[in-house]
Formats: sequence, structure tokens, C-alpha cells
Amino acid sequence: MTWRGQSSPPDRIFSALAYLLPMIRTLPFGIGVLTAIPALGQIVLLAIGPFLQLYTTLSNSIPFFQLIVFFALYLGVVRNYRFSNFLRYNVMQALLIGIAISIVGIITSLLGLDNNLLGETLHTLTFLQPLGQASTASYAARRVFSPNCP
Repeated sequence: MTWRGQSSPPDRIFSALAYLLPMIRTLPFGIGVLTAIPALGQIVLLAIGPFLQLYTTLSNSIPFFQLIVFFALYLGVVRNYRFSNFLRYNVMQALLIGIAISIVGIITSLLGLDNNLLGETLHTLTFLQPLGQASTASYAARRVFSPNCP
């Protein structure tokens, strides 16, 4: 059951795909975890491998690509009332997860918390929490209910 109407299968698919962006954005924080647990790295790369390659290629070739993607999704989907509330909600939630990841990245780089225990702990939490959150929300989007991520 969805909030304010029914969701179609394309809405559910695009809602689940929106959560690929935070999953890709959190990968640089998870290098330590992925090297310590190779099976987790294989599962993550199997799930988002083709999208990761495309996103990395476009990000390296187009300046300000991440900002362009943010505004395209925000203005083109979230603020567009022709899309269903279900799709708009999930895209906005994926964007908010990405904003939280960016804020943590800025704070860790400003404070120089890259190579000490506190920095490694923060990177591990920054990797696992959004990855779990995006995975759960993507599953919820496919099952046709709106996920409530804290």
C-alpha cells in the first residue's frame, strides 16, 4: 500500500534505481571494510558494478557531474508533480542520503580524520549506514511501501 494512490511497476523500478546513487557515493568510505571482508565487496560490486562504471566515467569526463545529477533529479523528478508521490518521495530520500554522505566527507577532510582510528571508524560507519539504508529502502520500493529512513 502506498501513500496517496497506487504505484505502477515503472515507479517501483525507478524508485529502487534512485538508491543506486547513495550506494555509489558511499563506496570511497568503504575501502577498509571491503578489503577486510572481500565477500561483501563482491556482493556490492555485483549489485552496482555496471552503474558504478558508467557513473565514474561520466563523473570523470563531465565537470560538476554530481551537481548536475542532483539538480536534474531534484528539479526534474522531486519538484515535478506529474510523477507519482511514491517516486518523488523515494528520489528525495535518496538525495538526502547523498547529502548526508557529502557532509560527512567534507567534515572528515576538513578535520583531517583520514588516517587515524576515529577517521577509520567514521568512514566505516559512513559506508555501512547509508549502504544498509539504501539497500533497505530499495527493497521497500520494490515491495510497494514507502520506506522510513531515520
